Amino acid sequence: MKINVDPNQFARIKNIFTKDVFPPQKVAEHAIKVPITKEINANMEGYLPVHCVYQLLKTRAFSQGKIHVKTWIYEQICSTKVPLHPHLQPLIQEYVGTLVNPPTTRHGFRVDHVLNTPFTEDEILRVFGKRKDAKISYDFHKTADEFSLPTKLLMLYYTLLYEENVLNNMKDLALQPNRPRRYSSSLMNKIPVKLLLHKAQREPRASQGLYPALIGLLINHLPHLCMASDWLEELDDDTSMTSSTTTIVATISRNKQASSSPTPEQLYTDLRCSALIPAPAIIHLRELSTPHMTSADDVIKFVKALTWSLPHLLDHKVARRVRKEALKLWFRLNSLVPRKLWVLTVSSLLPSSEAWAANSLPPRGQQLAIDFEMLVTDPLIVLSVHRRALQCPEFLEMILRMLPACISANKSHTISMLKANPTLAKGQNPLQWFKNRQGAAAEQQNLEKEKEKLRLAYTATLKSAAVQMLIEICGMEFDGQHEQTSSKLFLLTSRREVQCLACSAIHQFFINDSNNETAKLVSIQGYAPELIEILVAGVPSAHICTDFVAELLQEANYKKHIFAIELASQLCLHYRLAPQMAVAKLCINTMSALVTVVPKTEFCQFFNPTLGSLPNFTSAFPPLLRDVISLLSHISRVINSFVTSQHEHTTVVMDEREWNVDIDDDVMIAMQSNDDAISSDKFVCLYAKVRRIYNKIVHQNVPETSL
Repeated sequence: MKINVDPNQFARIKNIFTKDVFPPQKVAEHAIKVPITKEINANMEGYLPVHCVYQLLKTRAFSQGKIHVKTWIYEQICSTKVPLHPHLQPLIQEYVGTLVNPPTTRHGFRVDHVLNTPFTEDEILRVFGKRKDAKISYDFHKTADEFSLPTKLLMLYYTLLYEENVLNNMKDLALQPNRPRRYSSSLMNKIPVKLLLHKAQREPRASQGLYPALIGLLINHLPHLCMASDWLEELDDDTSMTSSTTTIVATISRNKQASSSPTPEQLYTDLRCSALIPAPAIIHLRELSTPHMTSADDVIKFVKALTWSLPHLLDHKVARRVRKEALKLWFRLNSLVPRKLWVLTVSSLLPSSEAWAANSLPPRGQQLAIDFEMLVTDPLIVLSVHRRALQCPEFLEMILRMLPACISANKSHTISMLKANPTLAKGQNPLQWFKNRQGAAAEQQNLEKEKEKLRLAYTATLKSAAVQMLIEICGMEFDGQHEQTSSKLFLLTSRREVQCLACSAIHQFFINDSNNETAKLVSIQGYAPELIEILVAGVPSAHICTDFVAELLQEANYKKHIFAIELASQLCLHYRLAPQMAVAKLCINTMSALVTVVPKTEFCQFFNPTLGSLPNFTSAFPPLLRDVISLLSHISRVINSFVTSQHEHTTVVMDEREWNVDIDDDVMIAMQSNDDAISSDKFVCLYAKVRRIYNKIVHQNVPETSL
């Protein structure tokens, strides 16, 4: 039967169907009664229930009809298979939007509170197998292994997206009585994020279109899991199957066929006895550290066995190859379960750890000395491990991989704290603030700026403290090791290797700070003078400290002046540029001005260390020779006047031939620090040093043929 309908009547017919016959509320009530699509994937064609629910969420039909859609969405996410259906990601986006942002007049109606409820933590952790006993009233029951990879990735995406939306809208949510709550900090620590990303990289169909969004959320909320060094190393591991590696894999494969795979207890026993029999430990470590030999799910079972045996590998009898292979396995585990690995590593290397004297693995469920939240709150715990661990280059590499990641986690944590606790006008509750919103906006903005300044200052202080501890590692004395001299000077000792690693880490701290705040704080705080030469030579970005020398010279503290002059001399020696020459001239002029300003009691203490910097200035910039010679002459005359005035009743003949010009520097330093030493003896020693500096400068700048 054919009926002719006037085109002008189509709008009326549409309204009849959408408002009278099938209003949005009835459609929404019927939608949640429709069964979910079992094992939904991208290969399914046609119009599915997920399309209908997505459109209803977009128009806020569920909120208008006060219908809860949480259970249907959760069940649909849990029933997902490879390849990932393209409508599931936007479905989660709209659902999270309904959780955080209540409907407004733009949707045709307004609700002052949020109707839908977010997934509970037990429901989220159930997908990852962390809550096996969770009481969830759903029609289906699955174990963690039965949940597909797309399901886990979607649940991770939901958790991160919900957290981001709550934090970004916290200023508006703070005014609502029933605002959505944030998940606890321990929730994300229980989700194996890096392991999921590792699997997603190797199975692109499980995360098509979802992977870039996940990375973007992780960079904002979990930056410690997105460190550039970790990504680059994982990329190198995937593309470094050389011929030698292939040979090793073939050898291990033959050995694996002859014997069964190691257990965690067996690996721990082999590592504990590696000082006597290293071969079994090396074979097992190579097998576990090779991705083509052991899967990711299998290798993460050895985290506790590896970390609990680390103190035994610090024995000087253990071959370095064992520690190198253990480091490779540690790096592979770091790409899979980094947070668990960091906690176990630091816990086992603490001086008070039971791992130092243990003969077996700890029982399952044993309480550790620290947890990941402690590492986030105080990242410097990473550097509080046993001294022997800091003296081992392989162990120091582990520590330096954890340190910047924990500092990055601390920074993200402080940013989240500020967002989660928005500033309201002082003395006002949310209702009063809303009534006086315009008047309180300026005050709120000022308070937010002040809190942000405090946060930046805290982060800069934390980084400078970490750099100071790394500097102390550079000057650390090694137990039972004497550094080679003369012919063995160019051998790479453990001490030199540790200094190189520490300097490289300091360089990363400097270049990652766009405002140079870390380098400025470290320079103003100062450090041991004997380490200046090591740091300037080992830190490529040390030249930025030149900008802070002038500020140090303006301080009223003479110790700051000494440090600035010694630092400037080393910088001039390594970076012979025009800015350094200006700084060198400033240091020389400052010393010339202080000759007549420094009190007599502090004269020797100031000029004794700074005189040694003058040859560096003249060696780097010969045009400054005249100024340096003038300064030395001025210092000599002042010393002469001091000695003469002290012995005014005695005839003092300042005969240069009677003075020991070759007095050792250690003797001078000891005499300068000895308060009981006769004052005239101190000045005589200082004058002898002036002569030595003069002779050294002359020999540096005057050709031998003219002498």
